[in-house]
Amino acid sequence: MTMTTVPVILSGEACRTNLGEPGICKLIDGCAIALEGFFAGKMPTICSYDKKTPVVCCIGESQPTTTTRRTTIRTTVTTRRPSVRPTSRPSNFVGTKARRMCQKYSAAVWRVETAPTLALDEDEEFRDRYNVSECVRDSKDLIYGGEKSLPKEFPHMAAIGFGEEGSISWMCGGSLISERYVLTAAHCMASREK
Repeated sequence: MTMTTVPVILSGEACRTNLGEPGICKLIDGCAIALEGFFAGKMPTICSYDKKTPVVCCIGESQPTTTTRRTTIRTTVTTRRPSVRPTSRPSNFVGTKARRMCQKYSAAVWRVETAPTLALDEDEEFRDRYNVSECVRDSKDLIYGGEKSLPKEFPHMAAIGFGEEGSISWMCGGSLISERYVLTAAHCMASREK
């Protein structure tokens, strides 16, 4: 049995995004930068949920202000410098580079459009946004028992073929994980009979 624990940070509390940026937890509807990023295909950092509405880490927001009464107590403490330096939190979080590269690659394939409207008083920032493919290409219908995807919907996928030019058999698929490498299943690269 696998058990996963998820920390819950409530609305109004300080938080950090997956990239380490400071912010305040807010309902997604109240965070313009998170909504804009979401409609551009960037998943916001989730603090918690209010029923079914995500509470996200909203960057660029001021820290919450609280009023506290301070009492000053004067004490004298003599300390020695520790012999071992305390460790600090790493500046690069796990997945940061991968997330950054996904955002970079998706920007070349998708652009965000604002939905048209006939309402005169509707402010553009509140209208729906959607992704539009920048690279529409014709494709052969090779779907068997599945659901057809839109052209360039999965630009990170690669077809892996075997054989001589002109008689290539497309036998496997893979995912682009960098400019040079495709990740595929091991059985795709096992020696094949010629």
